[in-house]
Amino acid sequence: GTEFAVDVSPDGTGEVHVLDGEVVLIPGAEEEGSSEHLHKGDARSIDSGGSVSNVAPDPGRFTGPDAFRKRLAERVAAWRHHLDGLRADPATVALYDFSDGPWGASLHNSARAAPPHSDASIVGCTWASGRWQGKSALAFTNPSCRIRTVLPGEFNDLTLATWVKIDGINNKMVSLLSSETTRGSESLFWALQSMDVGASVVFSDTVYNGPGKGDRRHYFGEPRVFWGAPERGTWIHFAVIVDSANRTVTHLRDGEVYSVIPMSDGPRPMKIGVADIGNWPFKAWAEGTEWELRDLSGAIGEFLVSSRPFTVSEVSALYRAGNPEH
Repeated sequence: GTEFAVDVSPDGTGEVHVLDGEVVLIPGAEEEGSSEHLHKGDARSIDSGGSVSNVAPDPGRFTGPDAFRKRLAERVAAWRHHLDGLRADPATVALYDFSDGPWGASLHNSARAAPPHSDASIVGCTWASGRWQGKSALAFTNPSCRIRTVLPGEFNDLTLATWVKIDGINNKMVSLLSSETTRGSESLFWALQSMDVGASVVFSDTVYNGPGKGDRRHYFGEPRVFWGAPERGTWIHFAVIVDSANRTVTHLRDGEVYSVIPMSDGPRPMKIGVADIGNWPFKAWAEGTEWELRDLSGAIGEFLVSSRPFTVSEVSALYRAGNPEH
């Protein structure tokens, strides 16, 4: 067999090291006479212009297939152990780990304290590869795709966390979680909002005090949380902590805080109820406006809802446990 390792930098430079067998190196544009056959023990560097030079072979700096598989297995075991702790947490309202693929028509809510009938229905999404080999995710490829869940109850605090792969921001807003609007009740949404480049994030809760009337509170995360084209197809961990005791809403990306917003009027109870993940239930007021479509273009591979405010270190630990490259 043939084994080779490639190290590519963001500036376009790179190296190739042949660990076993033979490979053909074609730097830059494919032109007659530009290829070079490399054998075991050969190594070359390529600059951003396509020029090739010899470098000393250093196979030890690369992870071989066996070592990679071993390291991945250890990371997956650590992730499963971490999720077992979250499942046992009585504050965990929903934990969807997306292990139901590739033929499942629903997502099992594996939280031990899960409300009855809180397994989520898969609508239009297709099973796809997740964050590592063997990990499942659901792909959102058209405006009808959604994951429909029902999470009853009233919450003074919340932590929401998810792994998302964004292929593009096609709408003014992209829903991560959005409740149905019910008169005389409460609802919330958590979404990405498009910017000139990329997107920011927002959490909002609403109390309805009459037909078409609602007291909405928006908590916009600053600065930009998704940088557009350079990050398309990259798995990103988003989280939001709603902490009534400290009267703050905290947005996090990849385990790090990037925005803390004080609550405008102090804490108040929140409800999720019937809700969509990766989309939002139809709202008549939005029909024909730029807010009508809020579907995700990409994939989701994990989703957590907790009725307690996580600490930043807990969110960071959740991110590290679920990141195969950490």
